[in-house]
Amino acid sequence: MANTLFLKDGSTEVIFNENPTEEFARLIYNRLGSDAEKMFDFILNGCPPEKSEYESLKAEFECYEASLDAANGALNDIYSECDYLDFALKQTRVDRKEAQRAVDRIRKEVENVL
Repeated sequence: MANTLFLKDGSTEVIFNENPTEEFARLIYNRLGSDAEKMFDFILNGCPPEKSEYESLKAEFECYEASLDAANGALNDIYSECDYLDFALKQTRVDRKEAQRAVDRIRKEVENVL
């Protein structure tokens, strides 16, 4: 079943009962523009779309920030291990086991980040 709307300008629009909310939102968008459609969505859902978009972007940026912090920490650890290897290789006697442990720690940090 369909509902017919008679608009002030003399035109008519048909709203089908299959999905009347989407049909009415389409009518509002076509006749009044995107701002009116956003207002209609706000009235139905109770929160402005900009707010939800802002919140999703904020959460995404926080995730990226946490990822960058972890990568930064790993790079600092790797840098420290490289400093140790540089120091160890300048010694007259190199402890190969200790150097291998440093290389293993570097590999572990790289694997954790990747």
